[in-house]
Amino acid sequence: MTDTSRFMPIGRFSSLSRISVRMLRHYDANGVLTPALVDAASGYRWYSPKQLGDASLIRRLHDVGFGVSVIGALLATRGSAEFARALPGA
Repeated sequence: MTDTSRFMPIGRFSSLSRISVRMLRHYDANGVLTPALVDAASGYRWYSPKQLGDASLIRRLHDVGFGVSVIGALLATRGSAEFARALPGA
């Protein structure tokens, strides 16, 4: 069994990130926000508290109208000059 004491289950992460469980599963399926740990036996998703920053950025991008595929593409360029030009202050 995996030690999950440093992680939070999807419901708790959903509450803290203000992203629905359904959307978290959708983001996982599309490689946008992958859980830090998935229990092989149960399939339960566990998130790291450090992922809340990513979730906040994803939520903001979604709120201004970006779709999942665009969010994924933007996150892939995070830290680059292109990302900084596209999303100043992000």
